[in-house]
Amino acid sequence: MFRTLLLPCLLAMLIFSSSCKKEKETTQSKIQHKWTINSYKENDKVGGQDDVSTTPGEPGDYIEFNAGNTATLNSEGTLETSSYSITAEDKLLLGLQTFDIRTLNSNTLVLYTKETEDADNYYELTINLSR
Repeated sequence: MFRTLLLPCLLAMLIFSSSCKKEKETTQSKIQHKWTINSYKENDKVGGQDDVSTTPGEPGDYIEFNAGNTATLNSEGTLETSSYSITAEDKLLLGLQTFDIRTLNSNTLVLYTKETEDADNYYELTINLSR
């Protein structure tokens, strides 16, 4: 009798366990956290000359992406609130600025933007964040 019940029980367990799939995490759900600002890397290229600087985040600097598509930025003691949206799997619109999402995982977020006047004149910003 035990063998007769064992096979149907094993089949039922197999069917139920394979039908319970974990939903894929979206960029929106991955980004909705409080992220510490580790550093800002800027390149202000003028006349073909790079002017690169890296500024560490201050203690307490962060960006928090909330569920209601609002973001709170605390940088150098200044608190700002802005809207945000994920415009593509790897694009973030924060206020009026579009960022490429270079890295997004459970503990790292890297945002990048570039404003180009021409090949010899542009401004790049990379923001490195962690949780």
